[in-house]
Amino acid sequence: MIKLNLGKSFSVIRSLSTFYLLIFILIFGITFIYSEIIHESKLFFHYFKHYVISISGIIFWIIVIFLKDETKKIIVLIFTSISIAIILIEILSFFYVSYIKSKNIFINDLDSSTKKFDSKTKKDSNDLIIEGFDSTTKEYDSRTRKEVYDDFNKKNIEAVVVIQPSKHYGEISDINYTVYPLSGISKKTTIFCNESGKYSIYESDRYGFNNPDIVWEKELVDYMLVGDSFVHGACVDPGDDIAGKIRKKNNLNAINLGMAGNNPLFNLAVLKEYAVKKKPKRVLWFYFEGNDINEMRTLKDNIILKKYMNTDFTQNLINKQDEIDKVLFEVLQKEIQIYYRMMIMKEEKVNQKKNKISSILRLANMRYLIRFDDFFNLEDKTIITKEEVKIFEKTILESKNLVEKWGGEFYFVYLPEFIRYKNYYRNKNYKKIINIVKSNGIPLINIHSEVFVKQKNKLALFPSVRNIQSDLHYNAVGYELISDKIIDLTIK
Repeated sequence: MIKLNLGKSFSVIRSLSTFYLLIFILIFGITFIYSEIIHESKLFFHYFKHYVISISGIIFWIIVIFLKDETKKIIVLIFTSISIAIILIEILSFFYVSYIKSKNIFINDLDSSTKKFDSKTKKDSNDLIIEGFDSTTKEYDSRTRKEVYDDFNKKNIEAVVVIQPSKHYGEISDINYTVYPLSGISKKTTIFCNESGKYSIYESDRYGFNNPDIVWEKELVDYMLVGDSFVHGACVDPGDDIAGKIRKKNNLNAINLGMAGNNPLFNLAVLKEYAVKKKPKRVLWFYFEGNDINEMRTLKDNIILKKYMNTDFTQNLINKQDEIDKVLFEVLQKEIQIYYRMMIMKEEKVNQKKNKISSILRLANMRYLIRFDDFFNLEDKTIITKEEVKIFEKTILESKNLVEKWGGEFYFVYLPEFIRYKNYYRNKNYKKIINIVKSNGIPLINIHSEVFVKQKNKLALFPSVRNIQSDLHYNAVGYELISDKIIDLTIK
């Protein structure tokens, strides 16, 4: 009887060993289909971790199958116990992450705006209505940008959402582009982003940038800033961005030409289109280590952007804002239609159930919380190639020469990313970028070494909510420290 039970027991163990082997073979097969067939190897780095896990699992269980039954039994029992424990933790993580997403919890008040906020009128010191944020309970505004947009429309307030210029240059579209914009829609309430519980909403200037329009009336421009979302002002109140902080110091005039999604190629283009007219005293050319190289890589062959780099080409955008607004309104309507279609799909209950089950099976929530995917984040940290070094170097030198033609000062500002201070970090481009800048005699302002390294609590310079994003922007305090350091290093 005992021998019979042992025989059944070992039969189950052998079946489980084979089952686990088949699971890893299935994972490998699905990974191969998505990576090599559907995406034609273009997203190999994204699927790299799946290859590593599935191949390791296949090799492991092939070895286990050929082990003695007693050893095999121990391994299968341990693996099964661990698997059940992981699934239970993932289920708990699912509910925890869902709770955080719907009702974020503030850890401290370090990211609070320096402006006074009136909880009764829901207005800040710029009299800009901020919908959905309660300063007393600090409830997290969980609405999407589209939902905020709809709420403005219900109140008969004509608002727009930020449209990244890179969208016009990198996608095949049915939009009739008479010009290719480098800014946003002008003189409109513009909905940007939300990382701290409150949406960043600003009134765009005459050219569609995040500035008080009066900055263009002043003859002297002390600073002009070019860069991506960090320069644009994500995700803080108007005036709490870097340019806004600079303006508050000694009545300096600073113009912000930053737009989300920009990269070195756009920085040069923006300078040619908008800086030449004002001839600022100083130009701050911002580089973000998190994605600037990757975004430059995707657009380096764009015909229009190459013209900016190789010729004196301009679209004369500074005199075509009506035309730009017309194009951008068409883009906005297309984006809204796409969003509605996506929402219809998401609202199907069957799809919602499938998404929940799928996320649990993929351990998506637990991976999110422990930053598992960051260990395999090879795509974002791909080493800059020799060709890209040449493009990058040419872009900053063209920008520097352009500024120096009118007697301006040119500064390269290096911005570090959140993950550098949060998790295991590797960025093999860091030293290369710094060396390129220094070897060309360009004044460098390294915000990593000049600001963040000197802070005891570096994470206090990012939104202080239990935010599960890995690509957070700085908070108002972070932007202020950066602006202070810039002024210290550039005003002699």
